[in-house]
Amino acid sequence: MRRKLGIFETAATLSNDHAAFVVVAVVRLDGVVAVERLREALDLLQRWRSPLAVRIVERSGRFFYEPEGVPAIPLRVVERSGEEDWRPVAEAEVNERVDSAVGPLLRCVYVRPSGGEGGEGQSELMVTFHHAIMDEVSGAEVLGELLELIQPGAQAGEAGEAGDEERDVPELPPLPPVEELFPPAFRGFRGKLRVAGFLGRQVVDEVGYRFHSRGRGRPAVAERFRCRILPVGLSREETSALVRQTRRRRVTVNGALSAAFLLAVRRHLYGGERPDRPLPMRYMTFADLRPYLDPPVSDGALGSLISMLRYTTDVESGSPNGGAELGDTPFWPLAQRVTGQVATGFKRGDKYSALLLAETMMRQVLGQRRERMAATAVSYGGATRVGAVCEPGEGRLGMRGMHAFVSNFEVGPEYTAQARIVDGALQLDILYLDSDMDAALAEVVAEEILDILRVAGGA
Repeated sequence: MRRKLGIFETAATLSNDHAAFVVVAVVRLDGVVAVERLREALDLLQRWRSPLAVRIVERSGRFFYEPEGVPAIPLRVVERSGEEDWRPVAEAEVNERVDSAVGPLLRCVYVRPSGGEGGEGQSELMVTFHHAIMDEVSGAEVLGELLELIQPGAQAGEAGEAGDEERDVPELPPLPPVEELFPPAFRGFRGKLRVAGFLGRQVVDEVGYRFHSRGRGRPAVAERFRCRILPVGLSREETSALVRQTRRRRVTVNGALSAAFLLAVRRHLYGGERPDRPLPMRYMTFADLRPYLDPPVSDGALGSLISMLRYTTDVESGSPNGGAELGDTPFWPLAQRVTGQVATGFKRGDKYSALLLAETMMRQVLGQRRERMAATAVSYGGATRVGAVCEPGEGRLGMRGMHAFVSNFEVGPEYTAQARIVDGALQLDILYLDSDMDAALAEVVAEEILDILRVAGGA
């Protein structure tokens, strides 16, 4: 794969050049795999998937994918002694850049029992990839393929041997920059007109936000920071109850999650600011562009096919647990408002316009470093399919859990999360900066979010 990077790919590269901007995906396994087998699987996967065999070079101010001179996918083995030993490893990965000039744009860490070389036990497999080549959908695809290759009985094989021939791998050509697949109304001159309209709405929003939030203490832009991770979640029963309530009230799960995050952050990080009045707050949400492209792109095609959207809404201070026990909860009205904002934006094409401005926006926020992009950001990916590779069977590797964390930096949102449903249970993989809060406060905010969602599910 050799081509110029697209707009979002360039924005992701600028971010990673400034500070680590990577996605860390973790699968927690019942079972242990031999390191040699994992090494063979990574080598084979790199041969199959061209985005895993490139680096990024800069020429005349533009970035290009370059396949020449790219080494094998790095594999690091870490010995574990306890159930939670994977967490500091994942946190270290979130804070470490991918060296895009050297490549490849993915690395792997295997956390195994001390002295373990295969058989029984528990282990963790994590892959860290540059956001320019993959989003969470593509990350799940790569993880699924990697898990298939290391399952007992899988044909990993050596290059050119039976493993390559017997394995049925679709021949998917590398994708062009995603903006080249936009519908005709968002390409060329018509696309520029749409972007101009989007920019006009953004200016109006900016003026209104600054006016209504004047006098508010804005969060600091730190000189030094480190990303911290905090995985939490609901039980299957709580998740099922929440999903039923969102359907009954015609609210998206994404809208419900964004509302819970805004309420908890408003209460614990902005509780002293106008507690008796709604406070305008910005939140970020994300769109998977695959089904909207021309032609639509399958989940099996690797790429970073997402758009990052930002909206402003008024958030009431609320009471603990959203105030639901008092009957005065602002949760459902806020969730409905967020759902409506995102739906309206999608209908008019904000998902395309925002991507077309992604590089410009990133250059601006990284250059100025004056204020944060938003208060919260939640990326909801629905139900994961990775677990299907780990169905129970004699000698097979089983899955105990799955997590994903995306790096943040000093101008990013204050409280972010990757969210998905794993084996019927909602998983929230929260990330925050230690310059914004300590671990105790981060856990208080997380518990408030879970309490709001639990109460909402029982409403």
